Amino acid sequence: MKDREMLNAIYKNARMGVVGINAVSKYASPSLSKELNNQKREYQNICRDAHRIQHQKANPVKGLSPMAVRGTHMLSRMKLGVDSSDSKIAEMMINGSSMGITKIIRSKRSYEGFDRKISSLSDRLLETEQNNIENLKAFL
Repeated sequence: MKDREMLNAIYKNARMGVVGINAVSKYASPSLSKELNNQKREYQNICRDAHRIQHQKANPVKGLSPMAVRGTHMLSRMKLGVDSSDSKIAEMMINGSSMGITKIIRSKRSYEGFDRKISSLSDRLLETEQNNIENLKAFL
């Protein structure tokens, strides 16, 4: 995996975090909403940093497809239509972060580049996903 592909993987992973949070936020209690907003800000910062690095390399990052965004919102509505408790929301977000961890580890293992900024950003995303899981456990 080259630099551009790795940055795209980082960006898409973080962007999916933002989309997932947007899909469930209206169902969350004030305390969970505060936690989700903190997580969303970090995902947005990672997206911004991926854009900044990619801009320096003159290659734009690819975003999520509109279908992926709509699908996430529809699936969230279906799952939360029956049970919109904080526990259910936390479970969904933990599952999403777990998938994000799996994807970023796979991407890191196949990354053939040597850009320290990209490696550091992928490490930061991995740490963010792990911290998000730990913070959400309190809502289960």
